[in-house]
Amino acid sequence: FFFALRFGTMGVAKGGFLESAFKVIMRRNSVYVGFVLTGALVGEKLVSGGFDALWERNNKGKLYSHLEPKWTAQLAAQED
Repeated sequence: FFFALRFGTMGVAKGGFLESAFKVIMRRNSVYVGFVLTGALVGEKLVSGGFDALWERNNKGKLYSHLEPKWTAQLAAQED
């Protein structure tokens, strides 16, 4: 696959987007490692945020963060 990208045998026009992106990313090992690490961190944040939002939506009204304002209001009313 990488051979095909490098030498343009996948039908990508010479000087096309994939070829230029490949040249930029694979120019040096440090750039490639940085690209992979950045992609991993961004991907982790996106997946984590998505699952957190799904968890919040499925457990609406059951979590401590949702119930705390009600409890503090009840305690404040009892103290008065």
